[in-house]
Amino acid sequence: MIPPPPIIHMTPEELYAWRMANNLSKREAASALGVARNTFRAYEMGKHLIPRYIALACQAISTAKMAA
Repeated sequence: MIPPPPIIHMTPEELYAWRMANNLSKREAASALGVARNTFRAYEMGKHLIPRYIALACQAISTAKMAA
């Protein structure tokens, strides 16, 4: 039996830490993730749940920066 895939989620605090670790402004982070600045702000403030694709995109961006 194949185990279920891990649940990938991100808290607002983790999103903030990711942005700080990558030295990004909210505008730059929103642009890198392909969302509006206001949407990014709502994620970071905890007003909206952070979708899985945002967490995955953050991982991909961090991995790409490390490889460069």
